[in-house]
Amino acid sequence: MNRNIEEAENQQIVHQVDPNDTLDGLALQYNVSVMAIKTANNLSSNDIFFYKTLNIPQGTTYFQSAQKFLKRCY
Repeated sequence: MNRNIEEAENQQIVHQVDPNDTLDGLALQYNVSVMAIKTANNLSSNDIFFYKTLNIPQGTTYFQSAQKFLKRCY
């Protein structure tokens, strides 16, 4: 799989979405939670669109991403 991946300054990876990518698959690939990816990209659903870029946070635990998500909701 050829992926356009570059490291960003804020400990995130910028991932260009391929047609067969899913949030679950990206979470497994980068060892982060789906919620962490959704929070980093302000996604409200699991729908992602190919050729768009997603920020993949590194070193974010599920608990930390859940806290950020809940703070945005309330």
